[in-house]
This record gives sequence, structure tokens and C-alpha cells, in this order.
Amino acid sequence: MKIIKSLSIGLLCFALFPLNGNAQTGCFTAGGNKDLYTMTGTTTTTNVCGTGTLSYSGVQTKYSKPSGCSWVPLSTSGTCKVNAPEGSNLCGIIGLYTLSCPIDDYIPYLILLLTGLGFITLRNNRSVYFNIF
Repeated sequence: MKIIKSLSIGLLCFALFPLNGNAQTGCFTAGGNKDLYTMTGTTTTTNVCGTGTLSYSGVQTKYSKPSGCSWVPLSTSGTCKVNAPEGSNLCGIIGLYTLSCPIDDYIPYLILLLTGLGFITLRNNRSVYFNIF
């Protein structure tokens, strides 16, 4: 029963602390770079990327993301134009995005958790056998 309790607590802690689990609002460029940019400055409406495209006066910067991850939309609200150092007039979609990363990022933590649980289990079992004899 102790093992199940320890495993449950470990998995609960593992699930409560996801890596990069926060959502960001920005302009996602669906072109070749597939990046998410901030939206700063005053808003104007233009037709560069389609009717009703929002353009911002400030220079947008990219949100950093780990390699192998991608932005996944939670909600979208229209088109936008990005003024970034990589180039102006990058068309994108305004929305709330979250970072999706492969499970491979969690494997070292899972190995560490299972190793710790195995060590505790072996230590507890050995002490039980010594108490019997």
C-alpha cells in the first residue's frame, strides 16, 4: 500500500509541474518560420494580409520556444501583420497559444522518479525481511 501511495504522490507532482505549460497571446505566423510574436503599440487596420488585418505600431519580438516544440492555438480571433526584425509584413493569426512539446522532454524526470521509488521500495523491503529474522 505504501508503494501505491508513493507512486500516486510522485505522479501527482509530475502532473502538477508541466514544462512550459503557460499560454501566450500573440500573432502566429503560419509561414516557414511558424513563430509567435508579441503584439505591441497602437493598433491599425490594414488589408496587407486580408481584409481587417490588425497591424501594430511597435516592433514585435518572438516568444522563445524549445526546439522540437510547436505552438498550438487555444483560440483565434483574426489576422495580423508582424513588424519583426526577420521581416515586415509577415502575415499571421491572432490568438491564444500554448506550447506543445514531445514527451521526450519528460523522460529524464520519469526515470529519476521511478529510480527513487525503486530505491525506496528495495530499502523498505530489506528492512522488513531483517525484522522477521
